[in-house]
Formats: sequence, structure tokens, C-alpha cells
Amino acid sequence: MATSEQMEAYSQFWSLTLGFAAPFALKAAVKLDIFNIVSKFSSEQGATLDEIIQELRIKHDADSIQAERLFRLLRFLVFKKVLALNGARYGLTPMSRLLVSHGSSSDVFVGGILSFCTSEVTQRSWQHVDAAIKRPGDSNAFVEAHGMEPQDYVAAHPEFWKVIEDFRLSISTATSATITRVYDGFKSVKRLVDVGGDTGSFLAQIVRLYPHIQAVNFDLPRVIANAPAYPGVENVPGDAMDFVPPGDGIFLKSFLHMFADADAAKIVKNCHSALESDGKIIICDMVMDEGKELHLQLDMMFLSGSQRYQRTKAGWKNLLESCGFGSVRFFEADPFSITEAIKN
Repeated sequence: MATSEQMEAYSQFWSLTLGFAAPFALKAAVKLDIFNIVSKFSSEQGATLDEIIQELRIKHDADSIQAERLFRLLRFLVFKKVLALNGARYGLTPMSRLLVSHGSSSDVFVGGILSFCTSEVTQRSWQHVDAAIKRPGDSNAFVEAHGMEPQDYVAAHPEFWKVIEDFRLSISTATSATITRVYDGFKSVKRLVDVGGDTGSFLAQIVRLYPHIQAVNFDLPRVIANAPAYPGVENVPGDAMDFVPPGDGIFLKSFLHMFADADAAKIVKNCHSALESDGKIIICDMVMDEGKELHLQLDMMFLSGSQRYQRTKAGWKNLLESCGFGSVRFFEADPFSITEAIKN
């Protein structure tokens, strides 16, 4: 006979093993357009199951919508607090407002993050974490799964580039909305260089908030070649391993975690050389807290892809101080915090 401890462990095992249900339920709801449909109804009243079914029939040109299956999906989303249920009406919650892609329900849309994390390409990499652990050298789970590095895979499968672009845009939009609430250090910067700035979308948002800033979007030539023109943002091609354009503020968002300490130090030293006296480096990246489940989950996501290097507060402080920076300060926000340091 099983002990109570074994029975509890068995229940926990099932819950852990079926953890994939939540992201794929979200994906199904997004593909069905449920969150946009619910957003059309009064926020006080919400939409009934029959009203959602009617909208789905119109949206997908489908005569038959499986009401019982839809109900089960909605029931799960209510349990997860993605949707609210008031009587017989389904309404949005702060979580589901992040997945409304039109209208003014939210300034932030995170659908690109969901699409990337649940894509077949990404999911395939999870199957090879064990191989990446066993292999020597620079092999990683993505290479084990697909036979090539992510940048080479994208070149061979350009359709996946759109998934990555949407992923980056979602992160950029959500991150900018978060960090500008916890950090106001941009207001003292005159010339801000975004190292690894991708399309420049984040800088465009910063310039809208702080119009006095002269902004420089700095990334590899192949990235800058496809970067749109944003008002107040200059696109500059180059490699941060070689040089960084000058400024009194240098910003790195979700960038340094791609590099081991030696290469990260080379980039940070180039930032130090490019900064004016008393200039600041501003890093937006995860400050690893091993007591937070979200941080451990993100670390596993990185482990399932190409190699990433997560640093604790001590790790970031050591890296920056070894490269000539001081007065290191942390401004916490999950999952990506701000680390600021001043050039000595």
C-alpha cells in the first residue's frame, strides 16, 4: 500500500509532467483568437460561451464549433486565472490582456514570446538537453536538435526569422514598459548607444519618453541592414567585440548573457573605452536569483537552446568592476532587471 508521502509525490509528478498544458492551452486560445473576441465585449459583462462560439464561427468561417471542447479549454484558462468567469460570462484578466493583439486593451502584447516558446523548432531543442550536457566543447541543445547554430538555422529557414522577430519585439515592448517604471536613469543621458539593439524598437520607445536623447542603434551589419528608420534613432553597423560607438550612456539589453566571462569582459571594456568620463553602462538582463522559480525556468529555456550565461548580483558586480566600472546598482524587475554602473 502506498504511503501518503508516495501518493503526494505521485500527484506532484503528474502536475510537473503535465506542465506543458498551460502554454499550449494559451497557444490554442491565441490561434482561435479567443482573447481578441472576449475583448470586444464590455469589460464589465464579458462574453458568454454562446457568444464566443458565434464569433468563432464568423472568424473562422466554421459552421460547427465543438462547444464541449471549447468549454474545457475555457475552464482550464479560468482555473489558471488567464480568464475570469463571472456567472456565465468570460472576461479578461491582466494576464489575458497581454495577449490581446488589437485595440487599446494593453500597450503590451506578448504573443511573440508564446509563439517562440511553443514553436516546433524550440520544442525540438528541449528533447536534446541531455545530449548537450554529455557533449564536450561548445555543443548545445539547439545544435544537437537541428545540426546547426540558431543563426545558421534562420538563414536556411527564413520563415523562422519572423518567429524570432516577433519574440524580440514582444520582449522589447514588455521590457521597456517594465524598466521605465523602476529606472529613471535615462533622463540624464544625452547620447545613448544601444549595443545589440536589433531593429532599434526599444530606443524608439526611449526617445519618445526622453526626446532630448540622441540615440544610436548599434548591431551587426546584417541586422542593421534590415533595421527600420525611427525618428531620433541613428543606425550604426559594427561588432561590439571590436568597438562601441561613443556616448555618455551605453545600454545592453538581453545581450551579455550570450557571452562567457572572457568575451563579455571584452565587450564591457569596449563600452568603458567608448564612454565619456563618468558615463554610465546600463544593462537590462536577468540577475539570477536561485530562489525564484521564474529565473530557474528561464535558465532551463536557455539551456534548451544555445548556450547562455546567467549571472547573479555578485557575478555582474565582478564583471563590471573588473572592467573599470564602479558604483554598481541594481533595479529589480522580473524577469529582467537593470544593472547600472559608472565609469571610473
